[in-house]
Amino acid sequence: MYQCPSFPRCSAPLCPLDIAVATRWAVPGEADCGARRSTREAIASRFPELITGGLTPKEISSEKRRAAFRALPIEEQERRRARLAEARALKHAGITPMLPSGHRALAGDPSPGGDCPDAEVMQ
Repeated sequence: MYQCPSFPRCSAPLCPLDIAVATRWAVPGEADCGARRSTREAIASRFPELITGGLTPKEISSEKRRAAFRALPIEEQERRRARLAEARALKHAGITPMLPSGHRALAGDPSPGGDCPDAEVMQ
């Protein structure tokens, strides 16, 4: 973490370049790491003992979701992209698809509550 160019002026209690970051905690409202991801990754590449690889918890979570998505069959990836495009179009139009119970659902959704015959579009 001392290699980070932001270190002298940084006040973030959770530094992704800190080898002991997993044992530290922050109070809500405290500063987040302001160093660029590319900078943190370059520094972390020189220190293999950094279990985070210089990534923040949010970035680690995002990387896990991306890897899980890439592991899906191409057909499933395309189906999910189409559902996302549908949801974005509805949101842009100001329409929120709702189930009677208040749970949101999209057409073609195989999850519980999806493709519910009682689903209605609320405006």
